[in-house]
Amino acid sequence: MFQFKDEPNMLWKALILLCCLVIVIESQISDEDDIPAQPKKVKKPKKTSTRVTVPNAEKLPKAIENADPTYKLKYAIGDHQFGEILAFERYSGVVWFGTNKSDAEIIERYPSSGEGLKVTAVDITAIQTTTAGSLELTRGGPGFRNVTVTLRATNTLFWTYNIKVYGKLF
Repeated sequence: MFQFKDEPNMLWKALILLCCLVIVIESQISDEDDIPAQPKKVKKPKKTSTRVTVPNAEKLPKAIENADPTYKLKYAIGDHQFGEILAFERYSGVVWFGTNKSDAEIIERYPSSGEGLKVTAVDITAIQTTTAGSLELTRGGPGFRNVTVTLRATNTLFWTYNIKVYGKLF
C-alpha cells in the first residue's frame, strides 16, 4: 500500500489554511453586524379586572305579537388572530323567570383545571328582554392561558348565553 510520508503534516496545513480563510471572511464583515441586537420589548399581557359594560345590542324580531322585546347582546374581549382555534364553548339553556323580572349572573372559567391554550379572544352572546347587562373579566384573558368572566343580566324575564374562548398553542 502506498502512503505519503507527510500525511499528518498535510492535515495540519489544511487546518491552518481553513483558519486563515475564516479570519479573512470575518474581517470583511462590517462593524454594524458585530453590534449585538438590542433586546426586543416584550409586550406584557393586559391587566385583569377589565369591565366591559356596554355591549353591542341588537333588537330581535318578536316571536309573537304580544311578546316583550328581545335583545341580543354581544360582548368581545381581545382580537381574533390567524391560526387560533376554538378552545372552549358553553351554551346555556334558557333561564325563564316567569312574570317577575330578575337579575342573573354566571361565572365561567377556562380551563376548568390545568393550563389551557393562550387566549386570543373571548366572544359572548346573551339573549334577554333588556339591554341592561355587563361583563367583567376577573382573571386572565388575552395573552394568558386562562380566563374567568362574570356575565350579568339585569331586570330580565329570560336569559340565555353562549360563551366562546379562542386560543393558540403559542
